[in-house]
Amino acid sequence: MGAVITLTPITDKIVHNKHKKLTNTKPEKEYVKTIIHNLSLQRWTDQENYDYLKREKKIEISRSRITTIRNNVEKQAEKWYVELKDSRYKYLALYKERIYSLLSYQRKLNNIIEFYTTNRIYHDTVIKAYPDYTVSNYP
Repeated sequence: MGAVITLTPITDKIVHNKHKKLTNTKPEKEYVKTIIHNLSLQRWTDQENYDYLKREKKIEISRSRITTIRNNVEKQAEKWYVELKDSRYKYLALYKERIYSLLSYQRKLNNIIEFYTTNRIYHDTVIKAYPDYTVSNYP
């Protein structure tokens, strides 16, 4: 049987019950938060989250702590939305610029393909030219 992880509701520290030291590592806390968030997106109740964490993941955590974590995720989402709204569409402008850049690369690729196909140059030459203009080279 694997190690049992316990989150104490007062200190929010993770305890490994197999004679391991008390730890408070961020990755372990983030792991638990991610699980709670993913289950909440599936519309699981706090009780269902609690049962799943205890039974399947062997993580001891109080229902009130699950509720707090879920509420914090919602507050962070609200804060992000307000910041996005207050940025006066800078976020959308950034993506618009990226889309135009990708369209430019696409036009260049189409020009390369058209040039090589109209001049009846072999397909291998087109393939060799292609990596110079791929999206993965975009910063």
